[in-house]
Amino acid sequence: MRQALKARRLPVGMLFVVTMVTIVTGCGTLPGQEPSNVGIEVRNHTPTAITFEMQLPTQTLSISGSVMPGNSATILPLAGAGAKNRLDLDEKGCTKGVLLALDSGNHEVARHERGLCAGQTWEVGTRPSAS
Repeated sequence: MRQALKARRLPVGMLFVVTMVTIVTGCGTLPGQEPSNVGIEVRNHTPTAITFEMQLPTQTLSISGSVMPGNSATILPLAGAGAKNRLDLDEKGCTKGVLLALDSGNHEVARHERGLCAGQTWEVGTRPSAS
């Protein structure tokens, strides 16, 4: 009888261990958590650092941070995208306005119409050709 009880507990214990290892090693998130590195990414193919603005119908938002030449960065993280009062991203994690890439002189280098969504990468500038 005792052996039968031990055999039943083993699968439950193993399930618990596998679940905890998966969460701790980053292969999963806890319920209600969003991955912190998910958002709208930009890859800068220009020779200069670029900054960003978003033009909305009634205002222009300055987006913090810059992306150096040859680098990529997340400029609009998804965390908080579900908030009803968020100005830059809608409930699906997509831009609500026109996104502008600006050089160090605040001149427009590129623009992306609304609808760029989390998980997508905006390629700014010309990619170097493969030789």
